Amino acid sequence: MYRFSDLHATSSSTTYSTQTSFAMVSADQDEETCALQEAPPDFQWHNFPLARHSPKYSRIVEAIEFVASLLTPRYFWKEKEEDSEKELKASNRIAYLHGIRGVASLIVAIDHLVVMFHPSLFFGYGQGIARQRWFFQLPFIRVLYSGSAMVAVFFVLSGYVLSYRPVKLLRQGDFEGLQKSLSSSIFNRGFRLFLPTLAATFLMMVGTQLGFYNSKIREHALQAMLNRTQSGYLTFATPAQLPVLQQIWDWVSEMSSFLDPWTWTTFIKDFPYGTHLWAIPVEFRSSMVLFLTIGGTSALRLYPRMYFILSLICYCLFSGRWDIFLYLVGFLMVEIQAEFNSGNEQDILGAYHRSGKRWKQNLVKLCWIFTFAVGMYLASQPEIDAARTPGFQNLRKLVPHSYPEYDAFRFWYAIGAILLVGSISKVEVLQRPFTTAFAQYFGDVSFSLYLFHNPVMNSLGYWILPKMWDVTGSEGLQYELGYFLESYAVPSGHVLMSGLWSEHIAMS
Repeated sequence: MYRFSDLHATSSSTTYSTQTSFAMVSADQDEETCALQEAPPDFQWHNFPLARHSPKYSRIVEAIEFVASLLTPRYFWKEKEEDSEKELKASNRIAYLHGIRGVASLIVAIDHLVVMFHPSLFFGYGQGIARQRWFFQLPFIRVLYSGSAMVAVFFVLSGYVLSYRPVKLLRQGDFEGLQKSLSSSIFNRGFRLFLPTLAATFLMMVGTQLGFYNSKIREHALQAMLNRTQSGYLTFATPAQLPVLQQIWDWVSEMSSFLDPWTWTTFIKDFPYGTHLWAIPVEFRSSMVLFLTIGGTSALRLYPRMYFILSLICYCLFSGRWDIFLYLVGFLMVEIQAEFNSGNEQDILGAYHRSGKRWKQNLVKLCWIFTFAVGMYLASQPEIDAARTPGFQNLRKLVPHSYPEYDAFRFWYAIGAILLVGSISKVEVLQRPFTTAFAQYFGDVSFSLYLFHNPVMNSLGYWILPKMWDVTGSEGLQYELGYFLESYAVPSGHVLMSGLWSEHIAMS
């Protein structure tokens, strides 16, 4: 199954998992860290009275059962929901990482759903412009739709998961196993990232031919995104409807540029078959650098290796390579975990030092909670005009000149992501929301949600919203009311499409 998380993937030199993952996750992982997956429970609709007494009704009920099993996300299966937390506690103490990934993917989808029609949310609260004083622009609140900050979180988790097995083998002195593991990871990484992307963009090309993306509201959304930076840096463009053969050739040409491994840009502008997929090639290149670093430092002793990695991390951060920086931080986290836990592979980054007085433990916990708050604050940085936003002006001045203006916000997002993941790993109360059935479900479908949330918005959303505005009006509060009504239908489409892909297409 293609997932955001490879916490459900196994890795060996000869046996490759059928579970495939998205860019923001690992391609290889030790079985000991895998959370158990339940088979979908059978619906008990065969006990329906008419079904018991009539073959005709029995066939009808069987047909309904089949359709329902296709359309019902696993989150709504009662058996799965009840057993989820027990299963996590029994099988995996780092399942919250999977939940973090799920919640983060949901925030990315919310980001793209909201800002298309509320571009002012890209700006910070109190920039001196009268209209920039909305509640949802406030720090901490804006994390609810800070999709770019969540991308940084994905990158940290990917670096961690991809490094987990190699570091384990390295510390065991199994250099032959390390070589096989890296060889497997390097060979499979491109397939795991690009094959599902090819499938998703192909479906979008077919949808274009069927006219799913022809809507007047599309012009409104594109103009809103143009207003994001006043330069057109990001537009959620959709492909133009062309004759069939020309459409296919257009898709092939665009995908050829998308798959080009020789470019090192961190953003793909105006990719019509999925601008939101820009992170896929970035993940691929970052993965290759990570594997090279692991292999290149494997002959070093522990502390020289860790110091070298730390130096390389600092170099990448201040050179503008925030993507590689985050991957390497994930690698360093695994090294720290192994060192502090003395081989306890069930707990990321180690546990608290349990000896000593209780007040010391509470003080340490408070420090980590404060670290979490700082990470949340940094994740609240506005993407536009942070230099004119109270509370972020001085932080913006500290961004290295190696970051272009349109990417400057990623510097503090990268640091914030490290603080968030690190602090959550240390405080159990912060982990609890991510071990719930809700978070785990979105962890399961996070990859497919990433692939399809924007196409659903560009088709279903653009079709529904004008009809809502016909009913409510499109000025002032009427505009917001129409958008509010539409916002119920589109997320349902997101969840349905994601569930179908994860449960049926990806599994097959």
